[in-house]
Amino acid sequence: MVRYFLIPLAFIIYTATVALADSKEYSIFDVRRTFAMKDSDPIYRDYYINMGSDNGLQVGDTLSVKRHVPIIDSYKNKAQGDMIVQIAKIKVIHSQPSMSVARTIAESSYQNIPVVQFEQIMMGDRVELVSRNAETEPTPVNESQKKTDEKTEVKGGVTAPGPAL
Repeated sequence: MVRYFLIPLAFIIYTATVALADSKEYSIFDVRRTFAMKDSDPIYRDYYINMGSDNGLQVGDTLSVKRHVPIIDSYKNKAQGDMIVQIAKIKVIHSQPSMSVARTIAESSYQNIPVVQFEQIMMGDRVELVSRNAETEPTPVNESQKKTDEKTEVKGGVTAPGPAL
């Protein structure tokens, strides 16, 4: 009788363990940028992600970068939960078994997202797979390209960097 109870119980425990392993949230754990020696040198920002080829990520995949911002109702002194804000989209340029490196292909329009402390991608931002092997090229981020009026609107309130002046 006990054997008939243990087999389904073992199956339920195994299924729950696999489901929890697959539901891991992936995030950016490091940010690095190139150093321009001349004004004409492009500046790239590389975002290191704790998701790699062991998780099915490949070079060319597009990821959505989202920030979880805790919101507190100061009148009731009560946590309202996390507001999830779309920050950017990035493309994987290098993938290893346990991590990947990606670069920005589109940034959210600051006019279409709530105010966050820092509008650029930062460590701790969460990522999720949007599409496989997209053909969009990562673009260099120069300081002169950060003006909002130079950006081109893309579907979903996300903008692609415009041409440098």
